[in-house]
Amino acid sequence: NYHQWEICAPACTLGEQLGVPAFRFLKDSLTRVYGADWYAELEVIYGEWCKQKEAAGKKVVK
Repeated sequence: NYHQWEICAPACTLGEQLGVPAFRFLKDSLTRVYGADWYAELEVIYGEWCKQKEAAGKKVVK
């Protein structure tokens, strides 16, 4: 979850159209704040989350 601001709506819409999750769009900023190891773990966790959603028959953005 993240705080959604109205001003960010066009970026979120474009991300959906391009199939880019918000955290990947923010990779550089997140890595700068939390570090490369944290970001790598986020990618692993997201991959596992995607597998669970796909197994349940739900659409996911990879």
